Amino acid sequence: MSSFMDVGVTAVPCALALAGFTTAWRSRRSAERDQRTLAAERADHARQLAEIEASLRGFARDGVPMLRPGQEPALPVPHTLADTGVAREFTALAEALAEAIHREWEAGQQNTEAAVAEVRQVADTTAETATRTAVHHLSQLLLATLSRLNKEVSASFRLPVDDETHAALLNIDRRVQQLLLQVQNYKILSGGKLTRRWPETNLGEVIRASLGPLDQFTRVQQAGTADVAVAATAVGPVMQALSLLIDNALRWSEPTARVEVGLVKGSHGVTVVIDDTGLQMDADQLAAARRILNGEQPTRLTDLQPHAKLGFPVVAALCSGYGFTADVTSPSPRGEGTRATLFIPRKYVTDVAPTPEPVPAPVAAPKRATTANGLAIRTPRSRPAAPAPAEAAAVTGAKAGRPSVAAAWAAGIRQAPDTDPVIE
Repeated sequence: MSSFMDVGVTAVPCALALAGFTTAWRSRRSAERDQRTLAAERADHARQLAEIEASLRGFARDGVPMLRPGQEPALPVPHTLADTGVAREFTALAEALAEAIHREWEAGQQNTEAAVAEVRQVADTTAETATRTAVHHLSQLLLATLSRLNKEVSASFRLPVDDETHAALLNIDRRVQQLLLQVQNYKILSGGKLTRRWPETNLGEVIRASLGPLDQFTRVQQAGTADVAVAATAVGPVMQALSLLIDNALRWSEPTARVEVGLVKGSHGVTVVIDDTGLQMDADQLAAARRILNGEQPTRLTDLQPHAKLGFPVVAALCSGYGFTADVTSPSPRGEGTRATLFIPRKYVTDVAPTPEPVPAPVAAPKRATTANGLAIRTPRSRPAAPAPAEAAAVTGAKAGRPSVAAAWAAGIRQAPDTDPVIE
């Protein structure tokens, strides 16, 4: 019995020790497996992290510089991370970066365009201002020289010269007036005003004087008489505008065709109507001309091309400065050619008695010499002296469309004060 108990007492501790050893061995084996698993996971995570870092470096080095607005980002995701949360986050990051780049590009583009537009506007304004100043001063100098030349030519008309010399002086005077017209065009476009002073003048005389610079003035037929006078401040501008509009009508009609100038008087002013039988404007040309005349399309000196047509731009500038209104219609109400009109407001015109047409006085037949017996004495026939152009103009009324209008125009020019423009 005691032996049995001794064996039991010995076996129990051994069993307990064996059980503890087994448990400890198993725990150790489990811990080793866990350590190996953890190490594998750590190595896998390190590999994934290295792949992610490599992908980010490659995207930053190669992908970002290649991004363009509206372009889908191409982010190289490692195949081991495909269809994982990391890959999805990676893609979202690339898309957000592409969107940010697109927004920055658009903002930069807008800022660049605004800056370029601002610089261009400043440059255009500076160039236009400098050009206007230069053209204005040059036109002033030329006008001063031409005015002195005009006075010298006008003084020559008072000299006793033959008909041939008088005709040559008329031609020279017309060329001077043409130069004055062209130089005044540039002065007006540069923002200047016409400084030559005129007295209050009958509108009919203003129309006839406006024909002075025109080579083909004999084709112009003035219809009716004017019973209104133009205020002194508007004589020069009205004359300049009519010269340009009538010249345009002459240039765009047949060399033998008439250009008719008429007047329409209303309660708010007077309209000068110019009708030609030349080429008609098409819809585009008519719309372009009206945009210029009504000031919708202002003319800049820096935009003028060589041999630019200044007629309508100058008329538009005069209309803007003095309150006139110019328009064109094609075809004219007569069904052919083009009609141009210039409306002169009431503040610039006053009613006057119409200028009567001068009637030539009857010339009495000369009394023939006779002999004591009452027979007529024959005398050599002498060619009658040609009347002076100014006298012929007074006799015929100097209507437009007749050669004597040149002399009438020259006389009208000499009536204006011969004052040189002020150099500003």
